[in-house]
Amino acid sequence: MSHRIAELMTRAEESDLEEEKENAKRECASLILRVWRRRKYWMRGQPLDNLNTFLRQITAPSTLSKRDEMPDSLSWVDSLPIFMELHSREHQLVLDTAVAELNLKRDRTWLEKHQDRLSEQERNTIKWLIDKQEALKSDYYTLDRMKVAKFATLPKKERSRFAIRALDLLRSEHTKLLTALKKSSKVGTKQTRIKKRR
Repeated sequence: MSHRIAELMTRAEESDLEEEKENAKRECASLILRVWRRRKYWMRGQPLDNLNTFLRQITAPSTLSKRDEMPDSLSWVDSLPIFMELHSREHQLVLDTAVAELNLKRDRTWLEKHQDRLSEQERNTIKWLIDKQEALKSDYYTLDRMKVAKFATLPKKERSRFAIRALDLLRSEHTKLLTALKKSSKVGTKQTRIKKRR
């Protein structure tokens, strides 16, 4: 079939007759579609067929709803969505804490009084930060999985204490994940010491 496709492509390009060119193009397209339909029956199967399961696993969201349900052992590929979720939660927690610390009084004034002098991107950025900070002032705000009413209005020291506590909880989930990986990989937990050279 591949030889026939090559022959038809050459005929479609080199023929002087329009009708012959069109017929060659049609037959060539038909053969290509037939080849693609039959590709799952090739000796090696479809391209990426052997990687299908792996690709599905690494793009799937984490199926664990609570980290205390972490299995005793876990494969590397099964751990990837959990690592991604932990990373995402940590990123959001740090971002929320940083936005809570911002003083946006001047930016609010610019937005109210000089909106026409700001670019669309500047307006959108300031609006996003203001909206985000307002959400952080809510009675129902949740810092990662910990309810912290009016988080953005708390004194800086208290706000930092909550953020660090939430990061510590995430770290314990991370430790559970590493423990499960060590068990499944049969890697010992004994640490080796490196002697300092003098």
